[in-house]
Amino acid sequence: MKPTRQLAHELHEFARMPEYLEGIPDRFLPTQFFCEPRINFRSLTRPGGPTAVRPGFSRQLLLPRPAFAFHFVLNPRPIMNSERPPTASAAKQQRSPDRFGNAGASPDPWEECARLEYGADRSYAWTVRSQVIATPPDGRARIEDRLLKSCATPGRTDAGLAFICQMLALVGTAKSVPTLAPLLRDAKTAESARYALEPIPGPEADAALREALGALSGAAKAGVIGTIAARGDASARPALATLKDAAGEPAVVREAATRALARLADSKA
Repeated sequence: MKPTRQLAHELHEFARMPEYLEGIPDRFLPTQFFCEPRINFRSLTRPGGPTAVRPGFSRQLLLPRPAFAFHFVLNPRPIMNSERPPTASAAKQQRSPDRFGNAGASPDPWEECARLEYGADRSYAWTVRSQVIATPPDGRARIEDRLLKSCATPGRTDAGLAFICQMLALVGTAKSVPTLAPLLRDAKTAESARYALEPIPGPEADAALREALGALSGAAKAGVIGTIAARGDASARPALATLKDAAGEPAVVREAATRALARLADSKA
Protein backbone atom coordinates (compact mmCIF):
# COMPACT_ATOMS: atom_id res chain seq x y z
CA MET A 1 0.00 0.00 0.00
CA LYS A 2 1.36 3.43 -0.96
CA PRO A 3 1.95 6.06 1.73
CA THR A 4 -0.71 8.68 2.24
CA ARG A 5 1.41 11.59 0.97
CA GLN A 6 2.28 9.73 -2.24
CA LEU A 7 -1.39 8.97 -2.94
CA ALA A 8 -2.26 12.62 -2.48
CA HIS A 9 0.45 13.67 -4.95
CA GLU A 10 -0.64 11.13 -7.60
CA LEU A 11 -4.29 12.13 -7.33
CA HIS A 12 -3.43 15.77 -7.62
CA GLU A 13 -1.50 15.09 -10.84
CA PHE A 14 -4.29 12.83 -12.14
CA ALA A 15 -6.86 15.60 -11.77
CA ARG A 16 -4.71 17.85 -13.99
CA MET A 17 -4.40 15.33 -16.84
CA PRO A 18 -6.04 16.54 -20.09
CA GLU A 19 -7.40 13.05 -20.74
CA TYR A 20 -9.46 13.34 -17.59
CA LEU A 21 -11.19 16.46 -18.91
CA GLU A 22 -12.09 14.98 -22.30
CA GLY A 23 -15.81 14.55 -22.83
CA ILE A 24 -16.74 17.16 -20.21
CA PRO A 25 -18.91 19.98 -21.69
CA ASP A 26 -17.22 23.33 -22.04
CA ARG A 27 -19.41 25.03 -19.49
CA PHE A 28 -18.32 22.44 -16.91
CA LEU A 29 -14.59 22.96 -17.37
CA PRO A 30 -12.90 23.62 -14.03
CA THR A 31 -11.96 27.21 -13.35
CA GLN A 32 -9.97 26.58 -10.19
CA PHE A 33 -8.63 23.59 -8.29
CA PHE A 34 -8.70 22.94 -4.59
CA CYS A 35 -6.47 20.20 -3.23
CA GLU A 36 -7.99 19.22 0.11
CA PRO A 37 -6.52 15.92 1.37
CA ARG A 38 -9.35 15.23 3.80
CA ILE A 39 -9.33 11.72 5.27
CA ASN A 40 -12.89 10.45 5.11
CA PHE A 41 -13.05 6.73 5.80
CA ARG A 42 -16.87 6.63 6.17
CA SER A 43 -17.89 8.23 2.85
CA LEU A 44 -16.77 5.52 0.41
CA THR A 45 -20.10 5.45 -1.41
CA ARG A 46 -18.56 4.69 -4.82
CA PRO A 47 -15.08 3.25 -4.41
CA GLY A 48 -12.81 3.37 -7.39
CA GLY A 49 -14.24 6.27 -9.39
CA PRO A 50 -15.66 9.83 -9.40
CA THR A 51 -19.25 10.45 -8.36
CA ALA A 52 -21.93 11.96 -10.62
CA VAL A 53 -22.16 15.72 -10.52
CA ARG A 54 -24.67 18.43 -11.48
CA PRO A 55 -23.79 21.92 -12.82
CA GLY A 56 -22.56 24.23 -10.10
CA PHE A 57 -21.66 21.40 -7.70
CA SER A 58 -18.21 20.09 -6.77
CA ARG A 59 -16.83 16.80 -8.11
CA GLN A 60 -15.29 14.33 -5.69
CA LEU A 61 -12.79 11.55 -6.41
CA LEU A 62 -13.31 8.74 -3.92
CA LEU A 63 -10.78 5.95 -3.35
CA PRO A 64 -11.19 2.63 -1.52
CA ARG A 65 -8.70 3.43 1.24
CA PRO A 66 -7.66 5.82 2.49
CA ALA A 67 -10.29 8.21 1.17
CA PHE A 68 -8.96 11.54 -0.09
CA ALA A 69 -11.50 13.99 -1.54
CA PHE A 70 -10.24 16.40 -4.20
CA HIS A 71 -12.72 19.14 -5.08
CA PHE A 72 -12.72 21.49 -8.01
CA VAL A 73 -15.44 24.06 -8.68
CA LEU A 74 -17.32 23.72 -11.97
CA ASN A 75 -18.18 26.73 -14.03
CA PRO A 76 -22.00 26.94 -14.40
CA ARG A 77 -21.88 29.79 -16.93
CA PRO A 78 -23.20 28.85 -20.38
CA ILE A 79 -21.10 29.32 -23.51
CA MET A 80 -21.94 32.51 -25.37
CA ASN A 81 -21.40 31.33 -28.93
CA SER A 82 -23.42 33.16 -31.56
CA GLU A 83 -22.36 30.67 -34.23
CA ARG A 84 -23.98 27.75 -32.43
CA PRO A 85 -27.40 26.88 -33.98
CA PRO A 86 -30.37 27.42 -31.68
CA THR A 87 -31.82 24.47 -29.89
CA ALA A 88 -35.17 22.97 -30.84
CA SER A 89 -36.99 24.64 -27.93
CA ALA A 90 -35.47 28.05 -28.78
CA ALA A 91 -36.46 27.69 -32.43
CA LYS A 92 -39.98 26.77 -31.38
CA GLN A 93 -40.23 29.84 -29.18
CA GLN A 94 -39.05 32.00 -32.07
CA ARG A 95 -41.84 30.64 -34.25
CA SER A 96 -44.43 31.12 -31.51
CA PRO A 97 -43.52 34.08 -29.28
CA ASP A 98 -46.63 33.56 -27.14
CA ARG A 99 -46.64 29.91 -26.15
CA PHE A 100 -49.99 30.27 -24.41
CA GLY A 101 -51.72 32.35 -27.07
CA ASN A 102 -53.79 29.42 -28.31
CA ALA A 103 -55.08 28.46 -24.87
CA GLY A 104 -58.23 30.55 -25.29
CA ALA A 105 -60.04 32.73 -22.79
CA SER A 106 -60.65 31.47 -19.28
CA PRO A 107 -64.26 30.46 -18.57
CA ASP A 108 -66.34 33.02 -16.71
CA PRO A 109 -67.56 31.45 -13.46
CA TRP A 110 -70.64 33.69 -13.49
CA GLU A 111 -71.70 32.08 -16.77
CA GLU A 112 -70.54 28.57 -15.96
CA CYS A 113 -72.50 28.46 -12.71
CA ALA A 114 -75.70 28.88 -14.75
CA ARG A 115 -74.84 25.65 -16.60
CA LEU A 116 -74.37 23.69 -13.40
CA GLU A 117 -75.54 20.07 -13.43
CA TYR A 118 -76.66 18.03 -10.44
CA GLY A 119 -73.81 15.79 -9.31
CA ALA A 120 -71.23 17.54 -11.53
CA ASP A 121 -68.27 19.74 -10.69
CA ARG A 122 -69.27 22.75 -8.57
CA SER A 123 -65.96 24.64 -8.75
CA TYR A 124 -67.40 27.62 -10.64
CA ALA A 125 -70.45 27.74 -8.38
CA TRP A 126 -68.20 27.66 -5.33
CA THR A 127 -66.19 30.57 -6.72
CA VAL A 128 -69.33 32.66 -7.25
CA ARG A 129 -70.67 31.75 -3.82
CA SER A 130 -67.42 32.84 -2.17
CA GLN A 131 -67.59 36.22 -3.92
CA VAL A 132 -71.23 36.72 -2.98
CA ILE A 133 -70.60 35.98 0.68
CA ALA A 134 -67.45 38.10 0.86
CA THR A 135 -69.03 41.17 -0.77
CA PRO A 136 -69.78 44.01 1.68
CA PRO A 137 -73.26 45.58 1.74
CA ASP A 138 -72.22 48.52 -0.45
CA GLY A 139 -71.21 46.13 -3.25
CA ARG A 140 -74.28 43.88 -3.27
CA ALA A 141 -75.99 45.84 -6.03
CA ARG A 142 -73.16 44.94 -8.38
CA ILE A 143 -73.36 41.29 -7.34
CA GLU A 144 -77.12 41.30 -7.91
CA ASP A 145 -76.63 42.62 -11.44
CA ARG A 146 -74.15 39.87 -12.23
CA LEU A 147 -76.51 37.21 -10.89
CA LEU A 148 -79.41 38.54 -12.96
CA LYS A 149 -77.15 38.50 -16.01
CA SER A 150 -76.18 34.91 -15.22
CA CYS A 151 -79.84 34.01 -15.03
CA ALA A 152 -80.15 34.86 -18.75
CA THR A 153 -77.12 32.77 -19.77
CA PRO A 154 -77.80 30.54 -22.82
CA GLY A 155 -77.89 26.90 -21.89
CA ARG A 156 -79.02 27.57 -18.33
CA THR A 157 -79.91 24.39 -16.46
CA ASP A 158 -82.36 23.72 -13.65
CA ALA A 159 -79.49 23.19 -11.23
CA GLY A 160 -77.88 26.43 -12.38
CA LEU A 161 -81.11 28.37 -11.88
CA ALA A 162 -81.54 26.89 -8.41
CA PHE A 163 -78.04 28.00 -7.48
CA ILE A 164 -78.55 31.54 -8.83
CA CYS A 165 -81.80 31.87 -6.90
CA GLN A 166 -80.03 30.76 -3.74
CA MET A 167 -77.50 33.55 -4.24
CA LEU A 168 -80.24 36.08 -5.02
CA ALA A 169 -81.85 35.18 -1.71
CA LEU A 170 -78.71 36.62 -0.07
CA VAL A 171 -78.40 39.88 -2.03
CA GLY A 172 -81.66 40.27 -3.97
CA THR A 173 -83.80 43.40 -3.89
CA ALA A 174 -86.92 44.62 -5.66
CA LYS A 175 -84.76 44.89 -8.77
CA SER A 176 -84.79 41.09 -9.06
CA VAL A 177 -88.59 40.76 -8.96
CA PRO A 178 -89.20 41.34 -12.72
CA THR A 179 -86.77 38.52 -13.51
CA LEU A 180 -88.16 36.13 -10.88
CA ALA A 181 -91.89 36.75 -11.46
CA PRO A 182 -92.09 34.83 -14.79
CA LEU A 183 -90.15 31.98 -13.22
CA LEU A 184 -92.59 31.92 -10.33
CA ARG A 185 -95.54 31.27 -12.65
CA ASP A 186 -93.86 28.20 -14.15
CA ALA A 187 -94.34 25.02 -12.11
CA LYS A 188 -90.91 23.79 -13.12
CA THR A 189 -89.06 26.83 -11.78
CA ALA A 190 -91.50 28.07 -9.12
CA GLU A 191 -89.65 26.36 -6.29
CA SER A 192 -86.37 28.17 -7.04
CA ALA A 193 -88.06 31.51 -7.72
CA ARG A 194 -90.05 31.61 -4.49
CA TYR A 195 -86.92 30.67 -2.55
CA ALA A 196 -85.28 33.84 -3.91
CA LEU A 197 -88.37 36.02 -3.41
CA GLU A 198 -89.11 35.06 0.17
CA PRO A 199 -86.39 37.21 1.85
CA ILE A 200 -86.73 40.14 -0.58
CA PRO A 201 -88.50 43.00 1.21
CA GLY A 202 -91.08 45.25 -0.38
CA PRO A 203 -94.56 45.07 -1.89
CA GLU A 204 -93.20 44.07 -5.33
CA ALA A 205 -92.35 40.59 -4.13
CA ASP A 206 -95.74 40.27 -2.34
CA ALA A 207 -97.59 41.20 -5.51
CA ALA A 208 -95.62 38.69 -7.60
CA LEU A 209 -96.46 35.89 -5.16
CA ARG A 210 -100.19 36.71 -5.09
CA GLU A 211 -100.35 36.86 -8.89
CA ALA A 212 -98.68 33.46 -9.17
CA LEU A 213 -101.54 31.79 -7.25
CA GLY A 214 -103.76 31.89 -10.33
CA ALA A 215 -101.10 30.36 -12.62
CA LEU A 216 -100.08 27.38 -10.47
CA SER A 217 -101.71 24.24 -9.14
CA GLY A 218 -100.94 21.34 -6.86
CA ALA A 219 -97.72 21.25 -4.86
CA ALA A 220 -96.23 24.30 -6.60
CA LYS A 221 -99.26 26.37 -5.57
CA ALA A 222 -99.08 25.07 -2.02
CA GLY A 223 -95.44 26.12 -1.87
CA VAL A 224 -96.27 29.69 -2.92
CA ILE A 225 -98.96 29.80 -0.25
CA GLY A 226 -96.37 28.80 2.34
CA THR A 227 -94.07 31.60 1.16
CA ILE A 228 -96.89 34.15 1.43
CA ALA A 229 -97.53 33.04 5.01
CA ALA A 230 -93.81 33.19 5.86
CA ARG A 231 -93.65 36.78 4.60
CA GLY A 232 -96.74 37.73 6.63
CA ASP A 233 -98.61 39.26 3.67
CA ALA A 234 -101.95 40.16 5.25
CA SER A 235 -103.33 41.45 1.91
CA ALA A 236 -103.42 37.83 0.66
CA ARG A 237 -106.07 36.74 3.20
CA PRO A 238 -109.06 37.03 0.83
CA ALA A 239 -107.35 34.87 -1.79
CA LEU A 240 -106.31 32.35 0.84
CA ALA A 241 -109.81 32.16 2.28
CA THR A 242 -111.19 31.43 -1.20
CA LEU A 243 -108.65 28.64 -1.73
CA LYS A 244 -109.42 27.17 1.69
CA ASP A 245 -113.05 26.50 0.75
CA ALA A 246 -112.55 25.80 -2.98
CA ALA A 247 -113.84 22.31 -3.73
CA GLY A 248 -111.98 22.19 -7.03
CA GLU A 249 -108.58 22.59 -5.39
CA PRO A 250 -106.63 19.50 -4.27
CA ALA A 251 -106.30 18.73 -0.59
CA VAL A 252 -102.69 19.88 -0.46
CA VAL A 253 -103.69 23.39 -1.58
CA ARG A 254 -106.64 23.67 0.83
CA GLU A 255 -104.53 22.49 3.75
CA ALA A 256 -101.77 24.95 2.87
CA ALA A 257 -104.31 27.81 2.73
CA THR A 258 -105.72 26.80 6.12
CA ARG A 259 -102.28 26.79 7.75
CA ALA A 260 -101.37 30.11 6.10
CA LEU A 261 -104.49 31.81 7.46
CA ALA A 262 -103.78 30.50 10.94
CA ARG A 263 -100.21 31.76 10.77
CA LEU A 264 -101.28 35.19 9.56
CA ALA A 265 -103.81 35.38 12.41
CA ASP A 266 -101.11 34.50 14.94
CA SER A 267 -98.74 37.08 13.55
CA LYS A 268 -101.43 39.76 13.76
CA ALA A 269 -102.19 38.89 17.34
